[in-house]
Amino acid sequence: MKRSTLLKLLLFVGAAAGTAKGQVINFHNATQGTIPGYNQLYYGQGAYVDTGNNVWNGFSAATYAGGGPGSTLFYGNNNHYPASGGNPGNPYAAYGSHGTVTGMGPVLFGTGGTIDGSGNPTSVPAGNATSRGFLSPVTLSMNYGFDNGATAGSTLGTPSWLLTSAAVVNGGSPGVGTADNPLGSFTLHHVAAGTYNLFLYGENYDANRGAAFSLAAANGGIPVGGLTSTFNTGNRNSLVLGDNYVEFVGVTPDANGDISGLWGAVSNPISGFSGEGDFNGLQLVVVPEPGAIALLGLGLTGLFLVRRRK
Repeated sequence: MKRSTLLKLLLFVGAAAGTAKGQVINFHNATQGTIPGYNQLYYGQGAYVDTGNNVWNGFSAATYAGGGPGSTLFYGNNNHYPASGGNPGNPYAAYGSHGTVTGMGPVLFGTGGTIDGSGNPTSVPAGNATSRGFLSPVTLSMNYGFDNGATAGSTLGTPSWLLTSAAVVNGGSPGVGTADNPLGSFTLHHVAAGTYNLFLYGENYDANRGAAFSLAAANGGIPVGGLTSTFNTGNRNSLVLGDNYVEFVGVTPDANGDISGLWGAVSNPISGFSGEGDFNGLQLVVVPEPGAIALLGLGLTGLFLVRRRK
């Protein structure tokens, strides 16, 4: 077979594989208690392993953190990059007077849609990004009590960093609930029609509490293993179903393109603590349509036949 034909077939297989693997958008609580006034951008893998793609969008209720989608994500005191590990590059590009310039071009996080040659933001906010760093229309609304966390003993790029900061509700800060039943709420907006898997993370920085999760009836969703709550066991180094995250499958957006949920307090039988619910963030993964999977299979079959003919 001609080399050009083989290359086209390989491109076909690659495109099919990209379609068949679910697109992912990640959000996490970006405020760490040990560095007041700064957001800490998590980049790494979640329970849904998305190899090579590690972009997470930050949220926070704190005004100093510039909370909300597309908020400025700092890496450390007076720096816009990891103080200990350098800048991982676009779309995490540093910018601003205290940042390290990584070059001009699109910036998916922060107050500017692009950065100029001096590393300063220009234009309008670029918005949120998928795990691959591509712009996404999906936004996140949050309502809860307060942010809490501590970075001691955590390592950037590992689950410990994701689990070390949380959006919290308790009796004194009940969010959308009451003192007797504190609740936090989240809504993903502008979600395209389709079927999704939703990973929800619930752990406090001491890894001894958890959260109880539910989804709006209009969104459906079946909890994997029947688990809708997390009960932290002291583990901060690995992601374990029922320990620090739950997963709902078969989730669909409502007529408005929204996916909504709640989290509340749990009584942790392991630590004995109760009355608090901690939410670290989420991963929304689109489930590939059967046609995309069939397309991938067709491409692989064609490649196999080519190899046999050679």
